[in-house]
Amino acid sequence: MMTFVHSGIRHLRWFGALVLITLLSVLLTNEVQGEVTPQQQPQRGSSFEGFPLWKDIPTKAFAVLGRGKVRGTRWEVFAFRGPSASLGGKQPCIQVAHITLNGMYGYSRECGPLAPARGLTTTPVYALTGSSHRDTPGGPTVGESFLGMTVSSQVIDLRLELSGPSISRRTRLISARQSRKANVRQFRYIALGLARDACISHVVGVNLQGSVLIDADANECG
Repeated sequence: MMTFVHSGIRHLRWFGALVLITLLSVLLTNEVQGEVTPQQQPQRGSSFEGFPLWKDIPTKAFAVLGRGKVRGTRWEVFAFRGPSASLGGKQPCIQVAHITLNGMYGYSRECGPLAPARGLTTTPVYALTGSSHRDTPGGPTVGESFLGMTVSSQVIDLRLELSGPSISRRTRLISARQSRKANVRQFRYIALGLARDACISHVVGVNLQGSVLIDADANECG
């Protein structure tokens, strides 16, 4: 009889220990699953990754000419038909939009004829926008500028005199598919982002033979 009692006590102790181990295991598992590791934490600015930079375009028929990031600020350049029913295809609109890591949004839009349609001194149509912000609380203020510019199909290279170093860019031809999508005639363009504040003061455009087609003043800052 005593043997049976001792055996029963041993079984109860074993069963109690098993229950205790199971409970501890469940508690520990729940605690680990409830932790948020650094890899799981949302990345700074990720809530704006899906922000539609095309939201202020006044038509659904548009083409994306360029996109990129500067210090985490996302930017895109768009083209679409101008508002004039008769000249819209010949005078496309260009729009530049950006959004910073902390949600600062801005855009710029211009429409008009493709330089040098009105002569050597006609300033090309361009849209310029920019932002100044701090990447970290209390950190230094940084500036960024974003530009889109349209020109005729004969203008192969552009030189932009800016505040700070000037830049030269080879223009790109909007593809036939993009031009159909945006409902515009084909043209050449540049689309770029700069990691600095920029003001345009002068634009020079040349053709494939190096002849100057555009030699125009400009006066705008991002």
